Amino acid sequence: MYEGISMSKYDCIIIGAGLGGLTAGAILAKNGKKVLVIEMHNKVGGFATNFIRRDYMFDVSLHNFGPLKENIVVNKAFLELGLYDKIKYIQYDYFQRLIFPEHNIVIERPIQKYIEYLVKLFPSEENGIREIFNLMIDIKKEFDEIEGLDVTIDKLEEVYPMLPIKFPLLVKYVETTFGELLTTHIKNEKLKGIIGNLWWIYGVPPDRLAAILYSVPTVGYYNYSGGFIEGTSQRLSDILAGIIKENNGEIRLNCDVKKIIMEGNKAIGVITKECSDFYADVIIANSSAYETFVELMDENEYNKRFRKKIAKLELSLSANQLYLGLNCDAKDIGITDHCITVFESYDMNENFQWIMNGEYDKTFYSLTNYSLFDKSLTKEGKSVISVMSLDHINNWANLSREEYRAKKERVSNIIINKLKRRFPDIDKYIEVQEFGIPVTMERYTRNPQGAIYGSSQINSQSGVNRLSYKTPFESLYLVGAYVYPGAGYSSVISSGYKAAKEILKTFKG
Repeated sequence: MYEGISMSKYDCIIIGAGLGGLTAGAILAKNGKKVLVIEMHNKVGGFATNFIRRDYMFDVSLHNFGPLKENIVVNKAFLELGLYDKIKYIQYDYFQRLIFPEHNIVIERPIQKYIEYLVKLFPSEENGIREIFNLMIDIKKEFDEIEGLDVTIDKLEEVYPMLPIKFPLLVKYVETTFGELLTTHIKNEKLKGIIGNLWWIYGVPPDRLAAILYSVPTVGYYNYSGGFIEGTSQRLSDILAGIIKENNGEIRLNCDVKKIIMEGNKAIGVITKECSDFYADVIIANSSAYETFVELMDENEYNKRFRKKIAKLELSLSANQLYLGLNCDAKDIGITDHCITVFESYDMNENFQWIMNGEYDKTFYSLTNYSLFDKSLTKEGKSVISVMSLDHINNWANLSREEYRAKKERVSNIIINKLKRRFPDIDKYIEVQEFGIPVTMERYTRNPQGAIYGSSQINSQSGVNRLSYKTPFESLYLVGAYVYPGAGYSSVISSGYKAAKEILKTFKG
C-alpha cells in the first residue's frame, strides 16, 4: 500500500500502445492482471498502424514482418494469444529484387539457393561466400538457442558461466562489425555491397553495424522471405488491443502521460495531461528511452547517472516514405515484384553519406507493391505502393513553414522521377500521394529525431550491451525498439512478451 493511496487501482499501467506495449498488455491481461494502456493518439499501434486516403489503405511502416513461426519468441507469443487464428499471414514467395548499377538479382529462398546464385555470379569468391554465409547461419543458431532460454540477456553470464564454450561465436564476434566480416571473407567490392545491402533495414552501414545483429535477421529473411499481415499491421494492433479489453483491461486513447510518479526508486503511477492520475504495481513504458527516463522522470539521486547514459545514446536514422495510390494495376506499368530495392552505388558508406547529406537524387529506395499480395487495400484495378528510404532529421532543420512545404514537394518529386527511370508512366496514374519525413516520424511517435530503429545497432548498443526491459528502477519496465533485441516488428513483440513473462513472475513471488 502506497503512502497517501488507499489501494493500487491497476496491476499494470502501460505508457504507449505500440506493439511492444500491446503484446505485454495482452499477455498480462490474459493472465488475469488488471491492465491500463494509455496512448496519446486516437488509435493503437504506434508504427504498426494505417491510414486511408480515398480508395486506398496505406500501412504506415510494415514492408516485411519477417519469419513468423520460425521466430522462437514471436511464435510463443502468437500461440499463447491465439493470434494465428485471428490474422492472416501472407508469406512472400521470395525475399525481394535487388538492383545495383550492374546487377539485377532476385533473392529466392532458401538461403542455400541464394548462396549458389552468388557463387555463380562471383566464382572466384566461392570460398569467401560460403564461409561468410555459413558463419552467419551458425551465429543465428546460437542466437536462437539463447532466445529459447528463460533468462534475461543481462543475466546470461551469471546463469551460464561457461558461456564462451556454449556460445563461442556470439562471444567471439560480440565486438565485430559486419563490415569487418565482409573484409575478412570477401575481396570484390561489388560483392561486398551486394552481401551487405540489407544494412538499411537495421539503420547502420556495415562498417559500424554489429555483425551479430546483421547476421541473425538476415538469415531469417533469406531462408523464409518473410511476409505481411492481411489488412495492414493495424489489424494486429487492433487484435492485441481487443485481447486486453476482452480480459477486463482498459485502453485510454487521446491521453498523454506527463510524468511517472516515483516513490524513492519505485515507480507507482503516472500523471496524465488530459485524464486522471493512475496508480499501479507495475509501470511499462513503451515510449522512447529518452522520453521515459529524461522527460517523464524528474532527476533525483536514484537516476542521475542513468539519465546521462540515456542522453548519450546514439540514435538510429529516420526515414522518408512516399505513399502512392495508383489508379491502375501496378503490374501493367512494370511493377511485378512485391519488393524492389535499388542502389546507385555498391559502396555502402557512400550510400550512407548521401543519406546524411540529403542527396535524395542518389539515395537508395525500397519500393513495396502491397496490391500484389493484399487485395483488400484498394479497389480492383488500383494499386497501393510505398517507396521508403532512410533520412536524417537534420536535413529538415531550420526551415520556415514555406521552405518546409517546398522541400517536401521537391523531394517527393525527386523520388517520383527516380521511379520514372524504371517505370516511365508511373506519374500518369498517381491518384493519391502522401509523404512522410523524419519530422513526421518524430511528431507521431515521439522518438527523438524520428529515429525509426530506436538506438543505433552499433556494438556498444547491441546484444548484451543493449538496454534491458528491466530498468534500474523498481516496478518500471521498458519495451520497444530501444531494448534487446532491438527494432522491427518481431523484436518489439519479443520485448513485450519477455517483459510480461518476467512481470508475471514478480506477481507470483
